[in-house]
Amino acid sequence: MKLVYFDNVKGYINNLTIRILINENNIANFSKMVKNKKF
Repeated sequence: MKLVYFDNVKGYINNLTIRILINENNIANFSKMVKNKKF
């Protein structure tokens, strides 16, 4: 039981970090576009 739970938590944390990284990339790209006025 505990092992499955910990695997789920690990997967959840991995998904969260991936989402945060993607969001940071999107924000960086957006600010680049704003600087270049390409939107």
